[in-house]
Amino acid sequence: ELVDVDSAAENVNITLEDGPSSPVEKTELSPSNGNLSTSFDGGEVNSGQYTIEAVIYSNTGTLETLSKEITVDGTSPDITFPDERFLSEDPTVSVEFFDEHTGLSSFSGDVDNNVDISDSQGFDDCAAGNTCSVEFELDTAGLNSGSTFLLRASAQDEVGNEASFADNDRQYTLDTEYEADQPEFSIPDADDDDVHVTGDVEVDVTVDNIDEETSDVRVTCFVDGEELDQTDFEDENDFSCDLPEDDLEDGDSDVSVEACDQAGNCETSDERSFTFDSTPPILDSFSTVQDYKKFGGSFEAEFSAEDSDSGIQKAEYFFSTAVLPGEGNDVDQVDDERFAVEESEITTDDVDQTVYLRVMNDVGQWSDRESV
Repeated sequence: ELVDVDSAAENVNITLEDGPSSPVEKTELSPSNGNLSTSFDGGEVNSGQYTIEAVIYSNTGTLETLSKEITVDGTSPDITFPDERFLSEDPTVSVEFFDEHTGLSSFSGDVDNNVDISDSQGFDDCAAGNTCSVEFELDTAGLNSGSTFLLRASAQDEVGNEASFADNDRQYTLDTEYEADQPEFSIPDADDDDVHVTGDVEVDVTVDNIDEETSDVRVTCFVDGEELDQTDFEDENDFSCDLPEDDLEDGDSDVSVEACDQAGNCETSDERSFTFDSTPPILDSFSTVQDYKKFGGSFEAEFSAEDSDSGIQKAEYFFSTAVLPGEGNDVDQVDDERFAVEESEITTDDVDQTVYLRVMNDVGQWSDRESV
């Protein structure tokens, strides 16, 4: 619309240009009593930023050129609901609103099936191109667990485009409690709660009576309170976590698992202590008890070994480097760190003999051998 057009004006050309659509021109428009108005069909232009230019002509040439930046918005706001389909008692649902071109002026929400919106925390200003969240606090006291309801939302942008309730809703299922059994777990590679760490450590989890659940369940595995792995949601009884090797420190750690349904209702297992050990034991010393090295028969030897994580479980001595771990002669009292090499075990008389010793920790790792 042009007002107070120069009285000498004969006609006006108006062009909509510099936007996402091809230029649209209205030519040879005639002012009436100093005023002029025209319109552009919404089908002619796409939403976006444009320059509108008016060139006013007289009989002798151009009188004046006017221009203005405008925004064309022919699209409704976008409304996005959270992906979760199951909600716990009296949930707060965050709904996102977005308008690309002109921003939002208002929003509203509605629910059915005896569910009420007790409060909503929204935006004071939601400018064009911004995503704005509205927190709908729902009162589900009138609905039984396992029942469904619709949450609807609407919004209007600054030029009157509307996203209606009819086109923007999401069905949810109310799930107010965890209904399966408390999860139980085991570490298959553990030996009396000692775990030899040679890679990621598997944790097997069982959740019985999973069919009692309104929604699927997933399992999270924790070590010393830190989440190390989480499964997908499943409707099976058996789950498996992997504890990353790099996240496990040698020594004692508390392991637990948590089972949660899709509404966030959870049950935690009993906590158990395990010893993780990735380091072989150290054989610090090995020698004969007597200072001399020539014996007419049996003799005694002593050693010192350590494993600060899982401890020393076994020691063995042998007379050839070809003897494989576990195939030597067992030391009866490992804690004494002293043992007798019996004459009957010495294979050759009147020649030099080498006696080898190695120790094993509680998770089955062997030390390097030492000799005397």
